[in-house]
Amino acid sequence: MSLVISTNSTATQSRNYLAANQTNLQRSLGRLASGSRIVRPSDDAGGLAVGNKITATVNRNVRAQQNVSNAISFLQVQDGALSSAGKILDRMSELKTMSLDVTKNSLDIANYDAEFNQLQDQLANIRQEKFNGINLFTTSAGSLNAYTTENGKGIIDAASVAQVDTVTITGGATDTFNIVVDGNTLAADVAWNTDAATTAGDLQTAIAADGTISALVTATDNGDGTISLTAAAAGTSFDATSAGNAAALTVGTTTANKTAGTTGDAATVKLSTKNIFEAGISGRGLVSSNGFDLTNSALAAGSGGDLASYSIDDFTTFIQNGATSRANNGAEMSRLEASLGLLVTNQANLEAARSRLMDVDVATESTHFAKHNILVQSSAAMLAQANGVPNVALQLLG
Repeated sequence: MSLVISTNSTATQSRNYLAANQTNLQRSLGRLASGSRIVRPSDDAGGLAVGNKITATVNRNVRAQQNVSNAISFLQVQDGALSSAGKILDRMSELKTMSLDVTKNSLDIANYDAEFNQLQDQLANIRQEKFNGINLFTTSAGSLNAYTTENGKGIIDAASVAQVDTVTITGGATDTFNIVVDGNTLAADVAWNTDAATTAGDLQTAIAADGTISALVTATDNGDGTISLTAAAAGTSFDATSAGNAAALTVGTTTANKTAGTTGDAATVKLSTKNIFEAGISGRGLVSSNGFDLTNSALAAGSGGDLASYSIDDFTTFIQNGATSRANNGAEMSRLEASLGLLVTNQANLEAARSRLMDVDVATESTHFAKHNILVQSSAAMLAQANGVPNVALQLLG
């Protein structure tokens, strides 16, 4: 090897080793200081992307647990109200039975009615109970949706994409059109009207108006002289053929694809808010067979404002409706509790997966740190030695 002064390749090589070891040492220091395996995106770009998504999922999971817990609390408060309403209904049925005692005079019965009216008012108060401003009960159809998954979406059925047959109108003034679905034919042919698009619209209207056929398929006017037929019920199929002037009406033939799809709400629990306070239907909720609303104490005697307005059978029905409401409440609560347990389990598993991607293994990294620390020191020492190699030339020049 030549002895030169201007170029010291040994020192350059030693400097490169020192720089590489210094970089590795800094990376180990950063990982140990932050507790993260990925200090910079370049450490593991793919792992960082997956880790960020899992982190977001974990955060949503935690909030979903809070939401489900709040829904359970809502149901618990609602159950307390239903329990109180059940006791009131039980007492009302006792009052009704006592009012039928032949030894009781009109004043005795009036006293029973006084208590009965107060209990009616209390039922009306229970109906107005709220949880954080949300009504526990409503008198009409309605529900609150509690999502049981972290993404807050419904589960899409297997046949999620609606497959259709296309009915194409072609023809002229002398043509008529009809269609047969699963052997059912429209009552009357549809005549040609101005153009194919208008005629297709008339055929769509006729299909929608036919109760038998519209129960099998849903017809959609595409506005271009064609109609799309979709199975009316998810998971069902149909056979469609042309009728009328068959040459002027073309129907697709891929029967296997004629399956309707739908997006379900399997990921939600509908919290019942109607329960026993449903109004307007005799025998439902607290509405008697005569149509009297038990929660309205302002009704006149004989019209729902006294015990005489109701029969023993009415109170038996009311108590049954109240028991059914509590059973529905318990069923919803049971599912939410199961959902909460799954969310808690999922959180633990997701956090473990995120940790494997994002968190540093301190034992392993401390070993790397020790190695890189020694290498930095040895590289620095060797660089110092390499820088001194050209000094040998002075002895020759001496």
